[in-house]
Amino acid sequence: MTLLYVINTPTVYNRLRAELDAAAAAGAPSSPLKDAEAKRHPYLQAMLREGLRVFPGAASFFFKQVPIGGDTICGHYLPAGTQVGTNVLGILRSKKYWGEDADVFRPERWLGVSEARLEEMNFIFEVQFGFGRYKCLGRPLAFLELTKTLPELLRRFDFAVVNPPPPVKITNAGFFAMEGMWLRVTKRQHT
Repeated sequence: MTLLYVINTPTVYNRLRAELDAAAAAGAPSSPLKDAEAKRHPYLQAMLREGLRVFPGAASFFFKQVPIGGDTICGHYLPAGTQVGTNVLGILRSKKYWGEDADVFRPERWLGVSEARLEEMNFIFEVQFGFGRYKCLGRPLAFLELTKTLPELLRRFDFAVVNPPPPVKITNAGFFAMEGMWLRVTKRQHT
């Protein structure tokens, strides 16, 4: 879905391409992009985080069971055995954390913020991957795939959505099943 958000947001598409093209003109990036190189592309990093923020890989509630003896969360006592879930979509689209435009794909929200604010944003963002012993083991692989695949596709090809309204049919079953995302892909003409 991140690719679809990029394609449908011309300012993001153009800015990301400009960042990648500038690096290529300077002879900097390898193909595919190495992880260390990708980290030197701030807009690419912001776009990847924003893409996973507005459309996380999974949207189940990630239930955990309250241990023996119960627990108190936010001032509310929960007896042992109570199932507690986290609404990942609600957190990642909350105006409380992301501002009035929380439903908007806007990578710029990750740029030019204080270190403290960026740390807070990253912590909230990570809720989709879990914490501690429940942390998603596939997280590093997911970021590696996105970091290598999206820049490579955007460097080599032009994309256009074939059926704009709506461009894809999505079913949420705790994870997202998508069908019907038709794109016109053409080899990019480099200048």
